[in-house]
Amino acid sequence: MVQKVISSGQAGVAQAALRAASCSGVAVGGWCPPDLQIEESLRAEYGLMEPLSDQITGVAELADGVATDWNVKDADVTLVFRPGNPAIADPMIDGTFAAAHRHGKAVLVCDPADAQVSVKVFQWLQKTDAWIVNVAGPSEAAAPGIADQVQAVLLQVFANEKAAVEQAEAILGRKEEPEVRRARMQNDAAWKIRRLRALSGLNQLDLARMMGTSRSAIYRLEDPRYWGHSLPVLRRLAAAVGTRVEIRFVPNGEPHGGPPPEEV
Repeated sequence: MVQKVISSGQAGVAQAALRAASCSGVAVGGWCPPDLQIEESLRAEYGLMEPLSDQITGVAELADGVATDWNVKDADVTLVFRPGNPAIADPMIDGTFAAAHRHGKAVLVCDPADAQVSVKVFQWLQKTDAWIVNVAGPSEAAAPGIADQVQAVLLQVFANEKAAVEQAEAILGRKEEPEVRRARMQNDAAWKIRRLRALSGLNQLDLARMMGTSRSAIYRLEDPRYWGHSLPVLRRLAAAVGTRVEIRFVPNGEPHGGPPPEEV
């Protein structure tokens, strides 16, 4: 689940992302370009910082800008919003792509006018397990109306994330701490086992009896800190609840630099 949104703070996509996050109870921040005129009240409200001259020694030559580079580097992933038709050329977006490649960070490019964009962004954030998200895109002057579009999209994304957490906590029967939630999201097998059991209307003892094992064994399988799931055990579990196990191999990204930007 997203814990923080960062951006450059410029009018348009960047400010819209900060507003949506702030309204949704998500922490905000980011680096703003030194030459970008942002009101002091906005800097204070959104925790925006300007790189100082003694901080940019050695990186001042970056064509895409220090703030752009640092926002990409500080985030787990970057979301780029830009109109799909007609596509807008923006040097800052090009700089974002370059920084993402340089730091090996994933990027999702999306059109805020797409009717399904909030679902696509939500699913991508779940897949990437991002905690800190950098958001970039054109200014309001370059793409009139884009700020309202992006704010609406992200408000829906954060609402979807909140609903997903509430569903998980309902299945778990308790509130999760952020560290435990991240472990659960990283350990896909443990979470899927727990969710499958809950959706089957079984408690741990019921499932243990059906599998011919102990309740403590089921507890261990559902523990996000346990990584010893074996294929025979998973098959026994699947058979007990009328399902089957599938194994998939998926690409693991590029060997050098970040993966190419995804577009939805």
